Amino acid sequence: SSQCKTLIVNVAIYIAKKIAFNKQKSFSRFIIRLSVAATAISVAAMIITICVVNGFQETVSNKVFSFWGHIRAQEYSFSRGLVAEETPILASDTVEQILKKNKEIKSVQPFATKATVLQFKNEIEGCLIKGVNDKLDSAVFKQSLLAGRFLHFTDSGYCKEVILSAPLANIMQAGLNDTVKVNFIQLNQTSTYRKLKVVGIYKTGIEEYD
Repeated sequence: SSQCKTLIVNVAIYIAKKIAFNKQKSFSRFIIRLSVAATAISVAAMIITICVVNGFQETVSNKVFSFWGHIRAQEYSFSRGLVAEETPILASDTVEQILKKNKEIKSVQPFATKATVLQFKNEIEGCLIKGVNDKLDSAVFKQSLLAGRFLHFTDSGYCKEVILSAPLANIMQAGLNDTVKVNFIQLNQTSTYRKLKVVGIYKTGIEEYD
């Protein structure tokens, strides 16, 4: 039976070669060559599409990781949303030591977020401000900077600089070297504020982060 199958295959290949590579013009020869060309174009288009999708996915992933890291440790809270206030729980020695024992973890970065009201001249906008320290790897974040520079941290006190997203800067009509007022609303309805200098404008292309 194997010999019969081999014979049938050889006969089919022989007939196909005769039709496809026949020097005389024929309709069958045209259809076969057209099919081969269409298949080649389709395969090339699929390869290009897969490459573009994979590249886009990698770019988006890198942008997300540059803001939130690969692992995000936070206090447990029922029905917590993606955009919510966060306290720097990594200040706890226990949590930090557990994470540092894992050799797969390159670095540990504490952070905090706070709902604020941003004010510049007559413009007011609610936003979520993220606070970091000098342990942050700024090299990845700098890839998203459109203008300006990254934060300069002082030896004492808090950094009096801020980086705004491009959409937020457009809404506030604020630019580099402008001073914006950041109002913090407390639970007891009291408010405090800080005046921060805009030193950078960034854009990731991801709406949630911009």
